[in-house]
Amino acid sequence: MLWKFSGAKRNYSVPSARARTPRRVDARAEGSFVNWCKSVGVNGNLAAAVVSTASNAWGFCLERLAGVPLRVSLAASFWFGLRFRGDRSVSTCQNLRRVEVLSGVPAKLILAVEAKLGSELRIRRARRDDLEEGWAEC
Repeated sequence: MLWKFSGAKRNYSVPSARARTPRRVDARAEGSFVNWCKSVGVNGNLAAAVVSTASNAWGFCLERLAGVPLRVSLAASFWFGLRFRGDRSVSTCQNLRRVEVLSGVPAKLILAVEAKLGSELRIRRARRDDLEEGWAEC
């Protein structure tokens, strides 16, 4: 059997399933964050800020804390978003219990992963601040 070869290059740039997955998963996670905001009682601009912060924290959690299950990382990043963007009236023990019921993750585990996530983000911010060059160094 003889194969016919053409001079034209074939385009094998079909995106793999892995490349498509993060956008779909991120959209589903953001949908979960929006629903959880409604259940906790956060509305308006504060809800948008919480969802944005929680989505960024979740991406960082998937990247740096790979051993944490998805459900736990979702709940911890949502709680991190509530604590970081919300005022003190939003991050109450009662709302932590609501997040516990919504996610099915124990509150102690949410707090432990959220603390680890916060410390990792602080370390990252400190490294970024150390890398900035000031006028005195020129």
